Amino acid sequence: MSRKRHEGPGLAVHPPVVYLLTLLPGIGLGFLRPIRLLPGWWGIVIGILLIVLGTAIVPPVLLQFRRAGTAFDPHKPASVLITDGPFRFSRNPGYVALTLWYLGIGLVLNSAWILLLVIVPVFIMDRWAIPREERHLEEKFGQEYTQYKARVRRWLTVRQKRLLVLFAILIAFAAWAYVPRPWSPGAVLETEHYVIRSSATDEQTREIALAAEIVYSGYLRLMDEFQRTVPPHSKLGIKLFRDRREFRRCNRIRGWAEAFYQPPYCYQYYSADEVHPYHWMMHEATHQLNDAAARLRLPQWLEEGLACYVSTSRIVDNSLHLGEIDTNTYPIWWLDSLELSGDLDADKKRGTIIPLRAILSGQGGPSMNRRFNLYYLHWWSLTHFLMHYENGQYRAGLGRLIADGGALPAFEKHIGPIETIERQWYGHLAELQKQTSRATPPVRLKARKQDLGRVLALCYCECSATVLTTACS
Repeated sequence: MSRKRHEGPGLAVHPPVVYLLTLLPGIGLGFLRPIRLLPGWWGIVIGILLIVLGTAIVPPVLLQFRRAGTAFDPHKPASVLITDGPFRFSRNPGYVALTLWYLGIGLVLNSAWILLLVIVPVFIMDRWAIPREERHLEEKFGQEYTQYKARVRRWLTVRQKRLLVLFAILIAFAAWAYVPRPWSPGAVLETEHYVIRSSATDEQTREIALAAEIVYSGYLRLMDEFQRTVPPHSKLGIKLFRDRREFRRCNRIRGWAEAFYQPPYCYQYYSADEVHPYHWMMHEATHQLNDAAARLRLPQWLEEGLACYVSTSRIVDNSLHLGEIDTNTYPIWWLDSLELSGDLDADKKRGTIIPLRAILSGQGGPSMNRRFNLYYLHWWSLTHFLMHYENGQYRAGLGRLIADGGALPAFEKHIGPIETIERQWYGHLAELQKQTSRATPPVRLKARKQDLGRVLALCYCECSATVLTTACS
C-alpha cells in the first residue's frame, strides 16, 4: 500500500534509536576486546567538547519547533517549514547533534569500535531517513521547500561524507593494527603456584616455570623482610609465547615492551638469544605478585622499584639472591651510561639526577617519555638503597612505608628527611655503579627431574591430548 500524501516521512524507527542501537554493540566490543586510540586525557577532552557542541545545537532546534507549533516527532507530518535558527545553516541540525554526541561518547570511552561503527547510523540517516523526510517536505510544501533546499545544504556535504568514510577506514586500520591475533598455546604446565599456557618448547616452558617459582620463593622472603604475610590466592597465570615475533603479533605490542602484566595473566616470550632470558618475566611476575598475591597498591616509583629489585637480583643454584645484582638485566645495563660527577647539586642541574622529591611525588621531573631509562635507574637504585644501605638501616622503614602506601609524606615519616636521604642515596648509587663494572656470568636454568619434583610439583599437559604426561618423579 502506498503512503498517503502529507501523512509523514514514514520512518519506522526513531533516528536516536538507530544511534543507540549502534552505540551499544560498540560499547560491548570495547569491553570484550578494548582498542584504545588516544593517549592520556586527549580522548576525554575532545569527546566532552563534541558532546557539549552537540548539546548546544538541541535547544535552538527545539525552540524553533515550539515557536512554529509543528511536531518534532519524525513520525508525524510537518505543519510548518522551519528555516530559522540552526536550520539556516543545515537542513538536518538534529542529525548533526546526534552524530556529535555519538562521536563524543566514543572519544570519551576511547573506543575504536564505537568510532568505527559511526558509519552505520550515518549511512542509514543519509540514505534512508533524510531522503524520506525530504520527499515528505517536498510533497507538503512544494516550491517553498525546493527553494530552501537550494539555499541550505544537507547535514553533510559530499566532501564531508568522503572525509567521514576516510575517517572510518583509518579507524579500521588502527583497529586491525592493535587487535590481538588469535593464539593457541600448545601446552599447559601447572606448578605449585602457576598455570603456564605456552607455545614455546617443552624445555623452555619448564625453564620459565622454574624461574617463576624461584621468583615466587624470593618474593615470599622479601615480604617476610617487610613483615607482611601473603594471603592465600588462586594459582597465577602466565602466557608464554614462542618468540618475540609471535608475542608482538598476538598482543599488538606498542613501543619496546618485552613483557607485560595485564590481569589475570603475565605475558612474555622466551628470549632464547638473551644472556638472561628470564629477567623480563621476573619483572612482570613481581607486578603480578604485588597485585594478585600480596594485594599491594603502590605509587609508581615503589611498584617499579620493587619489580626492578627482584628482576635484577641474581639467580644462583636455583635460588634468588635478593639484592645481588645481575648486570645482564634491565635497567642495570644502562647504569654505566650515568655520568656522575660526585656533586649531587651539579648533577641535578645537569639532569643526570632527578630530584628525590620529584621521584617520590611523580611531579616536577623531566618527561617520562624522554628519560624513560633514567627513571627506571632511579626507581631501582632507590629501592636497592632502602634495602641495603648501611646493612639494611632503612629496611624496616621500607616495610612500614609499603604498609602506609608509599607516598611522599609517608616516606618522610618512615624513612627520614628528603634532603638527608637524597645525599645518602646518591652516594649509594655511585657505589652501585662501581660494583657493577664487572659482568655477571650468564644464567640458564636447567629444569632437572629432581628440581621439578622438589620445586614445581608439576603436572605437564599437552593441550591436544586427553591425558598428559607427568613431569614429577
